[in-house]
Amino acid sequence: VLVKANPSFIIDDTGSHFLKDGEPYKIISGSCHYFRTMEKYYEDRLNMMKMCGLNSVQFYVPWNVHNPSPGVYNISSLLSFLDAIQEQNMTAIMRPGPYICGEWEFGGIPSWLFSLYPDIIIRSSDSRYQEEVKKWWAYLIPQITKYMYSQGGPVILLQVENEYGSYGNDRDHIQFLKDLLKKYLSSSSSSPSSFLVANGDDDEGKDDKDDDDEEVVIIYSTDGPYDSMLLFSYDVGIFQTIDFGPAQIGQMSQV
Repeated sequence: VLVKANPSFIIDDTGSHFLKDGEPYKIISGSCHYFRTMEKYYEDRLNMMKMCGLNSVQFYVPWNVHNPSPGVYNISSLLSFLDAIQEQNMTAIMRPGPYICGEWEFGGIPSWLFSLYPDIIIRSSDSRYQEEVKKWWAYLIPQITKYMYSQGGPVILLQVENEYGSYGNDRDHIQFLKDLLKKYLSSSSSSPSSFLVANGDDDEGKDDKDDDDEEVVIIYSTDGPYDSMLLFSYDVGIFQTIDFGPAQIGQMSQV
């Protein structure tokens, strides 16, 4: 796989287009859940996606698969999947949670958390929950940073949480998750990374951004197409996206 000398993936100044190495890039993606697929079939499944005209693969990272008990970690299947995506010369949209939904047991959150902390409040600023997220991401993120597009890998977008606006309203928790991603990505990248501030008025994000540095990791959120679902990821330096079905297309113009 050939890697460009200075790969970059950003949003243009108008906020209308993605630019991949300075050229407009239209994401045509589909989902592939590697944790529901045998590793020996990764290449086959990705090749079929590519033959269908897709150029990008989106996938969740289930915490409970890779951290089945306290202090026990294994992300070999994830790394194999990322390698397979790069071999297919496709881009990737990675969704590391920590909550993923995905019709997966407990949205990927380990059940052993409740053995340790019976009254823990997940997906919140509960300090016990956030400490466990820190441990998990301290293991995960440094190992996948080399797969960011700016580092020569396939990952162009990294999602925070998943449809949080349909669940909670803890804005501080979303800010915590974004800051934690930035911390681990910055500390483990091969060169200083800048992070896109989507809304343009995050002072902390402005300080982090170097206009001369094109290495960018776009951190994004996904919510339903309603203002009430978007409030808690707005103005925290996250690129907001929405998901919708055919019956909701008309609603998009009102967001």
